[in-house]
Amino acid sequence: PIIMIMRGLLVIISFLLLHVHQGVSGDGDLLFFTTVSRVYRMELDTNTTDIIFTIPDSLKGSQIGHMVADSQYVYFGLLWNIIRVSHDGSDVNLNWVSTNHTQYGWGLIYAMVYDPSDNLLYYQTQADYGLYILNLATMKVQQWGVYRYAGNGGMNGQLAVWPGSGKTLFWGLDSGESSCNGLVSLNISMKEKTTRPFWCRLEFPRAIGVYNDEVLVGDSVYYNGVNVIDIKTGQYQRQLQPAVKPCNMAIDNQNARMYTSGAGKVGVTDLVSGNSSVIFSTDFETYGFCYVAFVRNNTAPPPSNVPTVTLVTPAKGPVAGQNKVYIVGSGFVDSPSLSCRFGSVLGTYASFSTPELISCVAPASPVQGSTIVSASNDGINYSTQQVSYTYVATNNENEDEDEDEGIISDVIMHE
Repeated sequence: PIIMIMRGLLVIISFLLLHVHQGVSGDGDLLFFTTVSRVYRMELDTNTTDIIFTIPDSLKGSQIGHMVADSQYVYFGLLWNIIRVSHDGSDVNLNWVSTNHTQYGWGLIYAMVYDPSDNLLYYQTQADYGLYILNLATMKVQQWGVYRYAGNGGMNGQLAVWPGSGKTLFWGLDSGESSCNGLVSLNISMKEKTTRPFWCRLEFPRAIGVYNDEVLVGDSVYYNGVNVIDIKTGQYQRQLQPAVKPCNMAIDNQNARMYTSGAGKVGVTDLVSGNSSVIFSTDFETYGFCYVAFVRNNTAPPPSNVPTVTLVTPAKGPVAGQNKVYIVGSGFVDSPSLSCRFGSVLGTYASFSTPELISCVAPASPVQGSTIVSASNDGINYSTQQVSYTYVATNNENEDEDEDEGIISDVIMHE
């Protein structure tokens, strides 16, 4: 009897250690991934995995679509809606944004990407092929364009966004959909409405992501690894062989990692060494185990060389950009890598005046509204203060211009 009891205890302990459970929270980086009917959350520092969403009985038969995540919520397509779920699964909004054709397109989210720098959600609907931009701060939706192609049409695989040279979107086209079988690009900041061929060497591109100045893309049918392409030159760089053949990918730029999901598994690949391993697997709905999103832990202390930003002046400017903006703060260093960002977009240049003052030329913006301005001494680690700059339609006179110039003068005189 004692042996039987001990065996029973071991079974229970093993179940508790391995069982996918709910309600566990943590402070580490998070990874979200899906099956047909479930959304999972993994805390990467402990590999603890939770189920945070299951399709309710009223929607059985539908399938979870493309998914992205920000610092608070996970967003994914489900029938004619974008669903919003909090990281712990306690807040579920099944009707967060309707994609019904009377409002924002004919539904069925086909591709989606979140841009944290500007708090914008880009998505495409399957039936009308429209590309839409949703401002999560104002909840305003803008249709950017309609992209119809032969075959099953529109954007394929993932949308990926690159902040360099303004803001550029990448997506894939299947064989037979256009003269470019592979990746095409669209520069949002330049207000491009027509796609440009970028790398036309894949039959069925699906998993697409951006790592620094490189775009990563995998072919879902004739799989030959994940190809790495230099965005600035368009040249092939190398090929990665992830442990999990990707239907979808998520990139951790800071730690140089690529997370891939597909066929009931999730894997991680080191983008420097190429080493790869499986970090999660399941036998549940493996045919639909596809979408993955990464969220960085924002509680870690910033590096010691990161400057502080306290004021931006003028606090507003035209969407066309090209106007000088002064950034007041502390800890600025006169270095070749001194830089500023408006959202995720770099200013034309950063000019050092004092440890408390630099200036930048504002880049153009595709939309009106507020964005966060940050500065960096090394071009990598940027300030984290929430100091905003507002893009307006025209360059109206700033009512506080004299006061701002006085603040700048005081900073210079202080030195």
